[in-house]
This record gives sequence, C-alpha cells and structure tokens, in this order.
Amino acid sequence: DRAAFERLFWERQLPYIAAMDEPARDVDGVLLACLRIDLARGALERELAKAEAPLALVADERVLALHRPALEFVSVHRVPAGEAAKSLAVVERVLESLTLERGGVIVGLGGGSTTDVAGFVAATYLRGVHWMAVPTTVVGQVDAAIGGKTGVNLTSGKNLAGAFHLPARVV
Repeated sequence: DRAAFERLFWERQLPYIAAMDEPARDVDGVLLACLRIDLARGALERELAKAEAPLALVADERVLALHRPALEFVSVHRVPAGEAAKSLAVVERVLESLTLERGGVIVGLGGGSTTDVAGFVAATYLRGVHWMAVPTTVVGQVDAAIGGKTGVNLTSGKNLAGAFHLPARVV
C-alpha cells in the first residue's frame, strides 16, 4: 500500500537520519557509504599516526581527489590511475622528488597498480625504506595480502622490473 508506506517513511525520517553512518546524496555517495570509506579513512589515519616517522604519500590521483588523508606528509606524489602508474618514467619522477631519510615511510594509497609502484619505489629508494600499503580496491587488497610483490612494466612486458619488499603494514 503506497499511501501507508509513504506515511511510515515520512514518520520515520528523523530516526533513519539519526541512525545513518553517512548520508548519501547520489549513487557515488551510496557506494562510498556501503564500502564504509569514511570508517576506513579514520582507521587509515589512526594506523598512519602510529608510524611516528616522516611519511611520504604515493597516491592514485583519482583516489587522492576523493580521499586525501588528513595527515601531514613530507611530500605527496600523485601517480596516474591504473596501469599507467606502472612505468619507469613515473617511478623515476617519484624517486627524484622524494626527500625522505632512511627512517621515513612511504605510504601507497590506491589500487594494486599504485601499491605496486609505491612498494617498488620503497624497495629501491635509499636501497630500501619501510612502506605501508593502503589498497583501495578489492583486487589491490588481495594483491596486498600476498605481501611484498612489487613491480612495474617495461615496454617489453608487464611486471618485468620488480622486487619483493614486504610492507610494514597493510591498512
């Protein structure tokens, strides 16, 4: 009964709103709320704060536009979304612009390609610094769970340059 539904719906609006974790205004908002992105973001910031070391962020440019962590980073290095990030040109750009010392930590925020690049950069910068993987896709989460497999593409093929460098933490 549509009339009964509408009456109940409007009567219950205030309790519904009070019970929400996050209001959603559009399809993207519904998806982000269902994925509990804001709750994950709080966990991310708590985990990164535990590092007690200078942090450099290597992040997918699309993810960074949506979810920039509210923490101070020594530097922020935007990389293209997806496989475009996994090039030696991108790696060189990030390596050349890093200013961390040996005690610093690289944080990779994005999908599997971004965490591959961040881990590879961490494995090679100063002959290896600590890093944290913050995968934002299911595939990236599965990839991060395997632990330490990092790599970039060469013109002759996918993942032909790489290293095994375990992250200090996966968030």
